[in-house]
Amino acid sequence: MDKQLTLLKYLPAGVFNKTLIIVFFVILTGCPNTNSEHKLYIKNNTNRNLLLSVKFGFEPQGSYRLDYFLSSETTTLFSEGGNHLRGDSIAMQMIREYCGRESDTIEIYCNDTLVIKWGGPLRVMPDSINHFYNEKSWKIEMGGTNNAYEIGTFTIYESDIGHIEGK
Repeated sequence: MDKQLTLLKYLPAGVFNKTLIIVFFVILTGCPNTNSEHKLYIKNNTNRNLLLSVKFGFEPQGSYRLDYFLSSETTTLFSEGGNHLRGDSIAMQMIREYCGRESDTIEIYCNDTLVIKWGGPLRVMPDSINHFYNEKSWKIEMGGTNNAYEIGTFTIYESDIGHIEGK
């Protein structure tokens, strides 16, 4: 015990207290956990490669688009984050915030052919309608430690894209 006190005696004034405060702060806040973000996925449940194009319409500034390549029978990360959002249905809030305005559209292409176009905003439609902007078409699950975040998945089916020549 006496050796420990002797060692502390040689540290510059306040270093021990500052170090203790920093260690205590790190323990309380922890390290950032990138696995604790809400996520949105697009699942391509078809046997075709598809291109999903998100067209953002910001009037009057204009618009831009963001494309996602969807390999057949795969799930692709569409968006993540949303940790600033609060309340129920974080995944739906993320869609509204990211691409859910009335002027936004989702277009699906197969072999350079437009096969489907869905227009915003996000809304509630019958269960029988599989539509990107239909809240009921999204499967919402909880994930992470203690189910701390939402995982939303929208699935594109063969019936959504119909018959396409040349597959």
